[in-house]
Amino acid sequence: MQYCGPRGIPHSQFLSWDPDDQDKALAWMLHEGEKCPGCGTFPSEWLDDEGYPVDPEPYDPKSLLCVGCKTLAEKQEEIPEDQQRWHHVFLRRRARS
Repeated sequence: MQYCGPRGIPHSQFLSWDPDDQDKALAWMLHEGEKCPGCGTFPSEWLDDEGYPVDPEPYDPKSLLCVGCKTLAEKQEEIPEDQQRWHHVFLRRRARS
């Protein structure tokens, strides 16, 4: 279910797949689970065979302003701190006129 649930695949449908396809799907899920949840890279990409940081680093960090995230953060700050646990801020597309 850990593979099927997030993808909306019925478990019974997954079980009807060829066993090789099931194995590949589960292997992919395990592989993706090794990524850092913060930056999305594999920790091993940053280290050499001896476990030391590689030079040069494998990625160049870039900065991107997301106006949507900024707007959500600003709206969240408007909610009193003692109420933030149960208030959820989200974006809803405006109706086009």
